[in-house]
Amino acid sequence: MKTKITQRDIPTLEDGTYCIGNGLYFRKREGSATYFLRIQIDGRRRDISVGPAKQLTLPVAKAAAEKLRSQIKAGEYSWRKECKQIPTFGEFYVEALDSIATARQWTAHTVASRKRLMELHVLQAFRRAPINDITRQDVLDLVGDIWFERPHLGDRIRYTLEAILSIAVARGLRNDNPAVWKNNVSLFLPTRNKVRRPVHHKALSFQDTARVLARLIEKDDYASAKALIIAILTARRTNEVRHVSWAEIDFDCAIWTVPDEFMKIKRGHERRVPIPTQLVKLFAKWFEGRRGPYVCTPSTFAGLRGGRKATNCLSETALLYCLKPTCAELGIEAATVHGFRSTFTDWCAEHGEPVELVELSLDHTSGNEVRQAYFRTDLLEQRRGLLQRYADALFDEIEKAENGGVASSDTTPNKEGLKED
Repeated sequence: MKTKITQRDIPTLEDGTYCIGNGLYFRKREGSATYFLRIQIDGRRRDISVGPAKQLTLPVAKAAAEKLRSQIKAGEYSWRKECKQIPTFGEFYVEALDSIATARQWTAHTVASRKRLMELHVLQAFRRAPINDITRQDVLDLVGDIWFERPHLGDRIRYTLEAILSIAVARGLRNDNPAVWKNNVSLFLPTRNKVRRPVHHKALSFQDTARVLARLIEKDDYASAKALIIAILTARRTNEVRHVSWAEIDFDCAIWTVPDEFMKIKRGHERRVPIPTQLVKLFAKWFEGRRGPYVCTPSTFAGLRGGRKATNCLSETALLYCLKPTCAELGIEAATVHGFRSTFTDWCAEHGEPVELVELSLDHTSGNEVRQAYFRTDLLEQRRGLLQRYADALFDEIEKAENGGVASSDTTPNKEGLKED
């Protein structure tokens, strides 16, 4: 940093902050340059904008800074009024996230998750910073350490910051976005995959999945066990199975209709999921002892978390907390709930099932935009056959284990795993 800055030096200075003297500073970053006065007001350091370098020469900026200093000493300058014009990050981020949520149709859970992310990892550093005072170096300092330990978390922080600061740019509160990845942060941080290779969700083998399914059926009085059974036999995601309600189940047609709001990929319409015959019988059994609108309604815990009502759905972690001890009882290394989708995919590949049906059953987006635009059928009956074959194979494996490794010669009747009345 030069000890003395002259007007001739201004155009040639590199990006950075330079002290001119007597509290006046010059800041240049990404094509914009401004003068500001750094001064103590009410015992706290304040940076007050003097004006852009395009409009002010250095002597004029010094005179304007001196005038500001005199106004502050005379009590003629209102710092609070200046703060209202340029909000701090702590004042701005909630409103910005709400605006983004409306435009992108985020769910309430996503909005709460992003706000919580800011509270845990960003506010401590940026709460009092004016929204136009955050620089690329500030962003790098914030996410740098996290990036190499938990790259996925670091990137979530970065792109959420990018979205918030984009709102600030759109409203004229700043001229640039220092959190943008391309040709900006990417010049200083490696991609996530180079920091740490992706780790896939741990999945059980098909045989172990059948063992877990058999044990879950034994204790299906528990709401989380019911949800895991549904997840295994339909290959659906956690958020879908924990919200399944009786109103979504059509017993006559053996169809579960999943609302779009609970899907990972929002397509603007509900999805039909065929139900294997074994699961239909389980649904009928559970329906007789239902406790509320949800299939997997948890028990009431008086005094816990304010007292949960029996009409609530399961929490996000309930399925995992049921799966871990179940695996431990069977001497199996614990896996994830999402891993059951991988088990289903592997079984389909090993048995030559059509990839198109598998992808539709997993609710994946496949093909290019033209393919997606023209392919509009959900192949319900074909998917029904696929899920039924998978369920039959699981219950065959359960029966084989119960018979000491010998499969029953009769492979068609009563593979529900339930005793007939």
